[in-house]
Amino acid sequence: MEKYNKFKEENLSQNQELHFKELALIEPAATALVEKLKENINKNKYDTLVSDDVGGRLVTLLLREIIRKRNPNKNIETIFLAGGATIPRKDNEKYQIFLEYLKNRTQNSKNVLIVTQYIHSGETVLQIVKALKKVGIENIDIAAITSQKKYQEYGNDIYSSYRSFRLNKYGYEVNSLLGVLEEGEIFIGQEQSSNPLIENHQKFAGVDKIERNNYQPYPTTISKKIEIEGRELSTEEIKEIFEVKDTDSRRTILKKIADPQKIAKYQEFIKRPLSEKEKKEIKENMKLARQDIKILAQRIINKVWNKD
Repeated sequence: MEKYNKFKEENLSQNQELHFKELALIEPAATALVEKLKENINKNKYDTLVSDDVGGRLVTLLLREIIRKRNPNKNIETIFLAGGATIPRKDNEKYQIFLEYLKNRTQNSKNVLIVTQYIHSGETVLQIVKALKKVGIENIDIAAITSQKKYQEYGNDIYSSYRSFRLNKYGYEVNSLLGVLEEGEIFIGQEQSSNPLIENHQKFAGVDKIERNNYQPYPTTISKKIEIEGRELSTEEIKEIFEVKDTDSRRTILKKIADPQKIAKYQEFIKRPLSEKEKKEIKENMKLARQDIKILAQRIINKVWNKD
């Protein structure tokens, strides 16, 4: 597995070094996000953070560190959800497991902040908001480091938005993010088409989602994920296993990926458990990423509050 090189940002305050460039690159957007959340943090508003995991984990830890530093006596519940496409969309057995988990974890929650690294369509956080409403949570805000759109474009005018209402067997239901939030707010750091954490967040977080079998509403360790579903390979790793070259024709590629020996090699590779070296690297990356979170949290606090 990849171990990330240290990265020294050019103009970091106090010349502090971050271990991972991806975390350094989100600093401007994270600072902008905290600026927008500043008033609510000062008011000690949130008692619960709900992380759209796995991508939202480090962002959630960052915001939790900032909230705790600004409100040292604050007891803030942190819930890590297996987000994205893993969240059940239909009212079935998996959805009931999801709701039951949320209900048990939010028994003392009054004001919830959903945290994610990036909002594209808003569908994932929309499903989380709907589920929280179903288990009795009314006061919900959303925080994202980056977003594809301005927050107003997630359905502020729910009557004119094409995606605002959806016809179901019970009639029309509100189906826009701001429409479902009602009085809640969306806080976005910066508008960007992507986020530096998207590609590598599993390796920073040390956890992943069970996506195909044995549904669970929370993330699991990478070791357990591999045991249940196998490794997730990069395009380059797959090309290497099947000996695919950039110059190969489509017919040649199809022949190679149908080769029984190469298929057996692929199956063996994805089922291979983590080596001790890989486990050590994951553990070390998690440790270093959390050190970076503490550095970033203090730096953002200095920028947002110490200028007053």
